[in-house]
Amino acid sequence: MFSFLPRGIKAYFKHYAGLPTICWNGIVIQGLTSIVAGFIFFISIYFTTVLKLNVGVAGTIISCYGVGNVLGGVIGGRLCDRYSPNIVSLGCALIQSICFFVLTQIVAIHILMLLLLIMGICNYGFITSMSVWVLNLCKREESLRLKAINIMAMASNFGIGLSALLIAFMYESGFHLIFSLASLLLITVVVYLLGLYFQQWRGVKNDVLSNMSIHSYQDDRSKIIEASNNQTKPNYKIIYLILSCVFAVGLIIAQRRTTYPIYLHTLFPNTGIKAVSILLALNPAIIVLFQTPLVGMFSRVNKIMLVGAGAFLMGFGMLMLNFAMIYSIAILACVVYTIGEMLFFSSAQLVCYESGAPKKKGHSLGIYKTVYAVSTVIGPTVGGFIYHYFGGYIVWYGCGLIGLLCLTACYWHKKETYHVRHILV
Repeated sequence: MFSFLPRGIKAYFKHYAGLPTICWNGIVIQGLTSIVAGFIFFISIYFTTVLKLNVGVAGTIISCYGVGNVLGGVIGGRLCDRYSPNIVSLGCALIQSICFFVLTQIVAIHILMLLLLIMGICNYGFITSMSVWVLNLCKREESLRLKAINIMAMASNFGIGLSALLIAFMYESGFHLIFSLASLLLITVVVYLLGLYFQQWRGVKNDVLSNMSIHSYQDDRSKIIEASNNQTKPNYKIIYLILSCVFAVGLIIAQRRTTYPIYLHTLFPNTGIKAVSILLALNPAIIVLFQTPLVGMFSRVNKIMLVGAGAFLMGFGMLMLNFAMIYSIAILACVVYTIGEMLFFSSAQLVCYESGAPKKKGHSLGIYKTVYAVSTVIGPTVGGFIYHYFGGYIVWYGCGLIGLLCLTACYWHKKETYHVRHILV
């Protein structure tokens, strides 16, 4: 029986193998910046306890960060296509570092709003540019891109979970120390990126010099490829389908941050906040451990159907809350939801990237990030209103209906190709 254990471990880690080494550098950077992004979840405590702002004002300031996320996806994506994802990620990390340092020095509300807006833009600008950079390194291999997306999601969740632990240990020392740590981490990322990009530039330069005389014919081939790229266009039908699913699923995820904790706290009053904390911690823990192996198992399955199936499982997981009479059912619902989340986001991001025009990959991912950000801004308001006037049962039935509609739409278009289509001339 014990012979299965080494084989199981080997099979598990096999799902992490095959990525170019330089991709792992990008994944490490993604994890570091996710620690910083996790600090934002606690910034409302800083505004209300340290700066003594009321909850309404604190919420208004934080909403500027959400607006910045919406803008950051589009701006970051367009800048990646126009210049380079290297430059965009470097600039975003540097600006965020400065903003965290300034955050410790100011108390004026209007400046705080502007600062959070800039930080939101840079946050999603960085996420978009880093995704474009890593996926571009995977060349034309779709399986490697899917693997890269999964591992980046794992790194992000690990970073956010680590940020919660850091807050717990550093809270007594004050938020100024926490923000200073965030600034230092981002400076470390900037230095890391500079060294990485310089190394990459030197490698490319040496390759060009050594192969110039032998492979001069590649210039003509590049022109042919470029001409071919100019005769292509994305499959907009699939792009609109996936973006619609991303927006709809974003409404479900928004409930995890608003109505979900309230409902669980009411449903299990005897266990108090612990019931909520366990389930909120279980989600990223499952993603960190099983995201890459799980999605790897379904790597050959139709990606559009995976998007629909993932959305359905997320909606069904929330629907199960209506029948969570005991805590174990709530845990099972969380597991079902998380499996859907892992399948959905890896497949949706891959389809959006692959569907984009050859020279507009950054724009495609930027729109993907922006649509998701918009839904997470609208979702809490819509869900809160329904919860207040009609109760949590309607919210969870609504989530289930969203998942079913996404599955139906994806099933209807499952035979569509999401790769770039050629224009016949």
